Amino acid sequence: MAAVALVPLWGCLHKGHPTDQTAKQGTLASTRSSSTTTTTRPATTRTSGSIVAFSKLNITFSYPAAWTSHESKDYELLLTAGKTTPASESIPVMTLDIPDLPPHFPGMIPIGLVKNGYIDDLKKEVGRSGLDTKEEPSKVAGAQGRMLRSTWMGKDQKATVELAFVLIHADRVYILRARFYAGDRRTPEVFDEIIGSIRWGK
Repeated sequence: MAAVALVPLWGCLHKGHPTDQTAKQGTLASTRSSSTTTTTRPATTRTSGSIVAFSKLNITFSYPAAWTSHESKDYELLLTAGKTTPASESIPVMTLDIPDLPPHFPGMIPIGLVKNGYIDDLKKEVGRSGLDTKEEPSKVAGAQGRMLRSTWMGKDQKATVELAFVLIHADRVYILRARFYAGDRRTPEVFDEIIGSIRWGK
């Protein structure tokens, strides 16, 4: 009964493309207000050569310093390639979201419903027509995880891909995602490197 009762509460965990937030802020479930602000690295990062270490809320991972971090009220981390800013339809882009969760029993977060909530929100953002989402095998030690690969034709008539890794660890949900154009090989490689570098705090 508990899992059934939680169904209406677990949707809308996906915030959509970071540059679409102003238009969508009334429809997305988040206690954080919507907008991207400055382009400085968050205080939770440290740089060592060409690698940046990010650590927040029990999750630590690294990403290339060639990617620029932008402060955001919607995401714990928002990255764009090179020196680009998160302007309208900025691609490629990567984000980390640690959503605020509704009340639930400890250890009873239903990852299937979290995954479905993410997919439903993506459908609302990009449209159901032409959206194809597949689950791919992936694993991070110490966490439940689902890797989702979605493809669709963007507004600019370019084939667009979003990789989303939905993780549950220590009663928290973490959503790491990368959005890029089909044919971009480097961005998914960087995303895989980030996933492979994940470590959990206490």
